[in-house]
Amino acid sequence: MILLPRERNNIENTFEIVSNVNLSLKYQIKKIKTISKVIEAELDKPRDTWYVDSVDFDYNIDFLINGFSTLIEYYHTWVLQQCIGLIKPECKISYKAIDKNNVELIEQLMKKYKVGITNCPELYCFDFYEKCKSKYMSAMTPFFIGKNHEIFVLNNYIKHNHMARSYAPLSILDNEHFSFPYLYIDDSRGRLLNRSLFCHLLDLSVDDVINGFDSEFYGSYVSNSEVTTYKMGGLDIVVINGLEYVKGGRSIGISIESMLETIKHACVDILDVMLEEQRCSGITAGTDIDHFTMLKSSFMERKAKTIRNVINKNDS
Repeated sequence: MILLPRERNNIENTFEIVSNVNLSLKYQIKKIKTISKVIEAELDKPRDTWYVDSVDFDYNIDFLINGFSTLIEYYHTWVLQQCIGLIKPECKISYKAIDKNNVELIEQLMKKYKVGITNCPELYCFDFYEKCKSKYMSAMTPFFIGKNHEIFVLNNYIKHNHMARSYAPLSILDNEHFSFPYLYIDDSRGRLLNRSLFCHLLDLSVDDVINGFDSEFYGSYVSNSEVTTYKMGGLDIVVINGLEYVKGGRSIGISIESMLETIKHACVDILDVMLEEQRCSGITAGTDIDHFTMLKSSFMERKAKTIRNVINKNDS
């Protein structure tokens, strides 16, 4: 924490607030790990149909998306309360993804939560505000507008709308069945999605995507070098930043394997920041260090069966 203990000791309830934030974040990471394991077990079952015949699987996909959305919100609060420290900690903190290049909105957020304000500037031998802002930018980099935000948008959608979850077309790769379960929305209901690349792809043909396109959600321009496309029957699979978007005749979707892979990598990113925070506090071993390290390893035990991973495996 950048805010020094001497200041925190004079702020009522600071330690209780930070402790609760820490507990909430650890709980949510472990919950996502448990749900991921259950989903992976279903995905790894031999399948010779075009559907995942499990209601529990549908429910768990929803739980995973919702849990990840909640994790992002917890983490955002944790960065402000634990990594940085607030002189006014008793405030309601909300998460809203912004473009990392949107300096104005980032400054507004700093001001809203009084980030970088100190009652004792003489205690710091550096620019307190700039260091707090730099820490926020560094810790929140994975959760600015990008692939993790895409899943956050899906959570907002499924709170109020149906999304098909059990469809799993089969293909043949190297004489073996390849099951490709994905979530999808018909084009008309896709208009109900919040601003996202997911929604933006509704209006683009595959040729538009291949040739490069403007998108405020992944920077000003997505070049063809950032896009990989595949064909699976009547489906076009567009891979951008590791997420497999599925364009059907009248639908837009996202593969469950690529979504799961993205969520697990995001959890590892968060654990890396949590480990760094421990080490910055002078802690180099012990319960949390060991536990976070173990969690990181467990998130990476299974390699996602994305199209890219399967093809690379078959080519190697």
